[in-house]
Amino acid sequence: MRTSTTTSNIYILQNGIVVNKLFTASAFKEAYIQEQGMQLDYICKGKEKPLLLDATRTRSSVDNIKKMIGHSRFYSAKSIAVLINSNCQKQLLWIWTKILKPEIPIRFFVQKKAAIKWLEEQA
Repeated sequence: MRTSTTTSNIYILQNGIVVNKLFTASAFKEAYIQEQGMQLDYICKGKEKPLLLDATRTRSSVDNIKKMIGHSRFYSAKSIAVLINSNCQKQLLWIWTKILKPEIPIRFFVQKKAAIKWLEEQA
């Protein structure tokens, strides 16, 4: 199954992992986070699923990523792997999650294979 929003493409891999591939920095604005959340609910059909949030095509700041993954609209996610561009961002976000202690497992990756492997372990 595949759907799209104004700022992202959302689809399910064969292993059941939901991918939200962001393609513009506008994806981090409140209205678009809401839109993505509604599409995730639609594609997941009310079930919690592991989510790969791919932010590699956007110029995403640490603050934007924190805002998005901390948003209540992502309650369809059983666990979240965030694919980002740099190890520096990864370290800053890792520290943030240790302080915040999110309700669901969240990890940050620079390699897609590692992110998918971790999500498969969470399923």
